[in-house]
Amino acid sequence: MRSSNVWMRRYARRSDEQFEHSSDGHKGLHCLQTRVVVSSLSTMDTSVPSIAVAGSFKAHADPEKVKMLAREVGKVLAEHKAMLVLGIENNPGHLPELVNDGYADAGGLALGIFRSREDLLACPYRNIHPVVTAMGRGAGWEAVIVLSSQALILIGGGAGTVQEAAIAYQAGIPIVALQGTGGWADKLAGEYLDHRKRVRIHAAKTPSEAVSLAIQLAGSKQQIQ
Repeated sequence: MRSSNVWMRRYARRSDEQFEHSSDGHKGLHCLQTRVVVSSLSTMDTSVPSIAVAGSFKAHADPEKVKMLAREVGKVLAEHKAMLVLGIENNPGHLPELVNDGYADAGGLALGIFRSREDLLACPYRNIHPVVTAMGRGAGWEAVIVLSSQALILIGGGAGTVQEAAIAYQAGIPIVALQGTGGWADKLAGEYLDHRKRVRIHAAKTPSEAVSLAIQLAGSKQQIQ
């Protein structure tokens, strides 16, 4: 594929094992009946567009609506055979997990960017190719997520989401904001982050439109001025 694959391979820990998680004596690591499929990154189909999704539902007056839209984004990405890229931390029930639920239900195998091995061992996600970065929030983890993708979809979101949007903006990676989900997605839809107008943040009204736009724009990285 493109240079994003070089980045992914650089940080990938390759394994063909499966981890079954149960209570193992570590505080907080009690994910029963959960399995994360860990296999070699070299087995992934790198001919398809890689689309990252970032956001949160907490800024919206109707979080259940945003949760439903997040699952739908994941489902549509899988139906379009796109590779989903997610930042994963030990925070059960947050928006990326919901996106992955929709993606996994439709048969997708996502690329999960983990902050640490501890987060990997505690992970409740299904159907994940793991990349363990050993980078914390604000310490490079967000850059790995964004630079492993060819387009970024925003759903709602707070400070972490706008940080990922800024990284994409600086790198010339296309951004699509799902309108009606609150937070930074609504604030940035149709706008530029600054006067340089490097990447216009495209607005989408539905999950299907957001995914179609992201796939259409993937690979059309803008020339940085």
